[in-house]
Amino acid sequence: MFDPTYPGTQTHACRFSTADHIRLAHVCHVLDRKAVLFLVTVPDDPFVRHIYRDFCIEPFEAKRILGRAKNGGMADEILVTNY
Repeated sequence: MFDPTYPGTQTHACRFSTADHIRLAHVCHVLDRKAVLFLVTVPDDPFVRHIYRDFCIEPFEAKRILGRAKNGGMADEILVTNY
């Protein structure tokens, strides 16, 4: 399971850039070709949906205490899987 930070954000603890998101999507494609199952959770974002467009995308709401959560702490996220 992979759970990277929001696209375009960086924190002191985690510096996960747009290029890192692209690399992670590439790793997922490699894993898929090797028949390795994966799950990625990321904020629902047009960029993210684009780089994972070849996989199953399932939207869900996640409770967030910190970060960019709107609507009383709920954030729109997606599960990306190859199963």
